[in-house]
Amino acid sequence: MSVRAISHNPHRERSLTVSLFRIIPVSSLRKSALSCILCAAAAMAQNQSLVSKIGWDRPSTGTIVAVIAVLAAGLGLLSFLHVNARLKNIKDNRNISLELFNRACRNAGLVEYEKSALQKLIAYMPEFTRPHQIFESASLFERCVDARVNKLLSEQLTPEQEKFEDDVLLSARKKLGYNVIFAEQPLISTRNLSIGQKVSVLAPGQKVTHGQAFMVVEVSEFYFTVRVAGGTHGFDITSGTQLIIAFSRMGDAVYSIGAKIKGAKRGGEIQFFHTLDFSRNQNRRYVRLDVNLPIKFRVLEKSDKKEKPPSQYFEVRISEISGGGLSFFADSPVGAHDTVMISIPLPDGGGVLNGIKGQVLRVVRIEGKTTDHFRHHIQFINIEPQHRERIVKFVFTKHRQMLQMR
Repeated sequence: MSVRAISHNPHRERSLTVSLFRIIPVSSLRKSALSCILCAAAAMAQNQSLVSKIGWDRPSTGTIVAVIAVLAAGLGLLSFLHVNARLKNIKDNRNISLELFNRACRNAGLVEYEKSALQKLIAYMPEFTRPHQIFESASLFERCVDARVNKLLSEQLTPEQEKFEDDVLLSARKKLGYNVIFAEQPLISTRNLSIGQKVSVLAPGQKVTHGQAFMVVEVSEFYFTVRVAGGTHGFDITSGTQLIIAFSRMGDAVYSIGAKIKGAKRGGEIQFFHTLDFSRNQNRRYVRLDVNLPIKFRVLEKSDKKEKPPSQYFEVRISEISGGGLSFFADSPVGAHDTVMISIPLPDGGGVLNGIKGQVLRVVRIEGKTTDHFRHHIQFINIEPQHRERIVKFVFTKHRQMLQMR
């Protein structure tokens, strides 16, 4: 299917027609009509003498009807021009989006069959989203893939057809960069599971155990497979049965997934259908970023109130930063629970963030070949909202750049 065919999709055209009155607010038409009536009334009020001179003191019914007809025609013309302008704007935006989509396909190095697969995914995009946005949103991509795979599963493909569709979707995923999920990024779909992820597999109603004796061993676009330690005895592995899969991702959250079984495989493995529906209990509020940036700090207050903090600033380098705090290395340790004042220069025109107050949560000794270093973990305890927003924006920008380079 070509991009041109998508731009004239009948389903899209019907959606456009149905949504016309949502696009053009009724309030706009009311304002236009009211403006016309007020203008006409004002003109008549200001020109009573002129009306008297031409003998229109008592206009006939026909005259009144004619005036109303003229006003209605003018209002109709204004409405038509307004609608036409909005439709033209929608068409222009769609054409621009298609151009961006084609350019993004070329930049990603998609071959024709991969581009065709991506065009099929676009058919499942929510109304008013644009084709090029599938390159910008991992969440949108996952929802479209899920809808497309469910459609293909309902068609009962042959194993060969299923393998082909799976390979194409996986190839497109890799070229769009959606195969890489950072540890701090929340999972959107079970297609984001990593091979080797340890999990707990539980029957509904069974209490969660602390041990994680099971492991994800395969993830395709259609299914994912979990190897059950000790075999599948004790589980109802009938196709369609739902089991609970629980696991924790370091630096992210604890997940609980209700996944339906496709079937059992040899070697104590269970194959599951993918899902986007799972619960997430977040471990960490802010996404972290490994960096190497210089900062300045001074000890503002010692945990032991009897001690006097040094007045000088120290220059160190950040090893990790998030909207909630940072870590830095220093040659000598600062006391745990001391309060520090930090100045952070953000690169790429981010400016210098001064006056950030933090507390030393813990200090870890790192043994080196010639000397030891001390890693300090700092939690922000007094930071202006705009400073935190700039840090969060910097972290996500760097994450996106790293994702695009892979």
